[in-house]
Amino acid sequence: MQQVEIVKAALKTISNLLAEKNNLDMDILLGQMIVGLHGEEEEQRQDAAIVLACTLNNLALQKEWQRMNKLLPAIKQTISVAGDNDEVAQQSIAALTKLAAHQISQENYEAARDTLMIISGPATWYSTPLQLQERAEPAIADLFTETIRTTLLNTYLHGKEKQEEAGRLLVAFGEQAVEFLMEFLRRSNSKTERVQVLKLIEEIGLPAEKSLLKMLQQEETPWYLTRNVIRLLGVFANPDSFAEIAPFLDHEDIRVQEEVLKAAANIGERTQKDFLLKALHTAPEKLLGLVISQIGDIADDSLVAPLAALLEKASRFPGKISDDIQITTCQSLGKIGSIKALPILTKIICSYTTPDSGNENLHEEPILQAAVEAVQLIERGGNEKVPRTRVKKVLGVPVEADPVSAREAAILRIAAAGDKNLATRKLFELINECVLKKDFANAERLRDRFKEIDPLALTEIIQSAEIIEQAKLEISGSGYFEVWANLLEELSDEEFSAIYHELETCSLQPEEPLVNQGDKNDELFFINQGNVKVFYKQNDQEVYIKTLGSGDLAGENFFNASIWTISLSALTPTRISILKRSSFIRWQEAFPGLERKL
Repeated sequence: MQQVEIVKAALKTISNLLAEKNNLDMDILLGQMIVGLHGEEEEQRQDAAIVLACTLNNLALQKEWQRMNKLLPAIKQTISVAGDNDEVAQQSIAALTKLAAHQISQENYEAARDTLMIISGPATWYSTPLQLQERAEPAIADLFTETIRTTLLNTYLHGKEKQEEAGRLLVAFGEQAVEFLMEFLRRSNSKTERVQVLKLIEEIGLPAEKSLLKMLQQEETPWYLTRNVIRLLGVFANPDSFAEIAPFLDHEDIRVQEEVLKAAANIGERTQKDFLLKALHTAPEKLLGLVISQIGDIADDSLVAPLAALLEKASRFPGKISDDIQITTCQSLGKIGSIKALPILTKIICSYTTPDSGNENLHEEPILQAAVEAVQLIERGGNEKVPRTRVKKVLGVPVEADPVSAREAAILRIAAAGDKNLATRKLFELINECVLKKDFANAERLRDRFKEIDPLALTEIIQSAEIIEQAKLEISGSGYFEVWANLLEELSDEEFSAIYHELETCSLQPEEPLVNQGDKNDELFFINQGNVKVFYKQNDQEVYIKTLGSGDLAGENFFNASIWTISLSALTPTRISILKRSSFIRWQEAFPGLERKL
């Protein structure tokens, strides 16, 4: 009861001071309320929130816009402290929308956006209390009048000085702006204007999804609008929306069909597998390569059989399309990484490398090279991409561009001709050369070739294994043991070796970004040397969180796929090792406790 009286007294005092225009004393009292928001006692913080929310509403009635602007940072804290207090939410929203309306009338669009972002918009939608969201929606709808939305859009499309500010304010209106923008898209005959408006809708993000799905179901929607709606839904990547997108694979326009396939890739494999298997039989020939490539991104060995069947039937397609399909299918089989694909890939390789095949210019055979590299990927576990710097012609990689692959193909031909001893000797020599170059991935892969060429070459098999392991021990960096001492105490020798030899290293200069807020990066970063800044951006302002140093790990989405909510950049010259998610997945069965240790 005493606390209620304190609140009433504070409100009465502020009201009197406001009527008397006693600005000095009122600012002092408001300052005390702001201090109360950060008090140690919960009841004290709640009382301060109630007083400030009521005061803000009184200031709006008195059109004390300047003082309201000064209180905005405190109102953010007020809403956070108030939690489920519906009265505080109602009063805060009412006052903030009045302030935003005044700011818009003054063409102060940037300030109006900052005001709205406290209660609405894509940047804060998921961090505000639920009852605030529920009350904000109708209040923002009332604010977004025909006059305001038309003025803002005209300014954005045709204005000069305030074009960017008007667009950012439209985005802040979130879901309220989407239907208005979508209707404009339907009516507009200007491609330039449509591109500009689509950019706004993309910036609004997930709050636009409901309106986009609604337009997708409307009849007589132009193909270009259907295509862009599907593109936006693919960017938002909500699996629940894919059921509405998938039927458009049968759309009459191939550009719409292509966008559906791209959306499937963005949305992810939970809905993707069955859809792509269907598309494998129904997609136009021009899009079949895209379907096959996306199938390769799904780590599921049940997909090997339909791809292998397609390889067997590839000859039914016209010449160049047939070659492209075979190359892309081999690459996808390699990315899947299943040993079930080895028979069909080996069959392709043998068709080119047998003595009587008649193929003398193997370096000109991209299908052969695609099959060889697919086998290499499978032996490394799959889920790796062929470096683009080595790509030549359509999708093939000439053997001559990779000396190891070229010599490996020659060794296979020797073995196929029946000279196992010569093939074994040359394979052993090639393994030694790879070890000297610290190319352990190729060395280990080539060692397994003994099983195919001559499983009884025990001396070469044992010696090559010893050479590889000894070379690894010699380079297992002394610096790592000091920097990662705590982690090494948790890891077994086998776990450490598995991680160490999969790491990729990069160096950063000061201010150089490592990963940006909003990225879909799923790598784990080991900071070996230097310092890395952790921060996020809010309202175009950089908010510092902390600094990471040597021996720290960073990987916000390594174990659970999502987008990054923070950014990382180097503060000093920094050296970082990177572990890919695909490597970790391959080890899960062999090292079941590794996730907990990391």
